[in-house]
Amino acid sequence: MKQQISLSIFLLLLLVSISYAAVVDTEIMQELYQNDTVSVIVVLKEDSKTASVDLKERKDAITEKQDDVLEDLNLEDHKSFFGINNKEQDFELERKYETTNAFAGEVNEKGLD
Repeated sequence: MKQQISLSIFLLLLLVSISYAAVVDTEIMQELYQNDTVSVIVVLKEDSKTASVDLKERKDAITEKQDDVLEDLNLEDHKSFFGINNKEQDFELERKYETTNAFAGEVNEKGLD
């Protein structure tokens, strides 16, 4: 049921600037009041490099921008030596798109801050 709701919501966090300011749909906040996490697709702000017609340049720029944003999030990859989370996870990355300046995952309320 949760997945159906999450899929029907289809969030686009538009225009995430380099300072990571985001627009969050009110439906996402309502979903977070009912559940601990919600599925989201984060669409990053385009620039001349991420909108390039040269596919390799576009992919490289998208990867760089995604990595910059994801670096600031508390991802599941932050594990201790024995594979135990040493921090509360704010965002679980499910997919990084290669030719679209976006990524998808599960986020909690803290991850939206």
